[in-house]
Amino acid sequence: MKKVIVILDEKGNSVCPQCYNTGQYSSGDDSFLGRAGCERCYFRHPNSKKYKELRKLREELGIILSKIDNLENK
Repeated sequence: MKKVIVILDEKGNSVCPQCYNTGQYSSGDDSFLGRAGCERCYFRHPNSKKYKELRKLREELGIILSKIDNLENK
């Protein structure tokens, strides 16, 4: 049998444990049940696919912005 720890807010709604620890949570989101965190925590995790895609896009944006700066300084 799998045990799941559920944290309840003051209204009795379930809260993601990771979000609760940081103080940034929205109650009533059950997407975390059976996992370590909710969808928001999962997407912020450095190993998630979405996080890696965002990091790659930020790097590409940085390259583009540096090229623009170089062209403006010439």
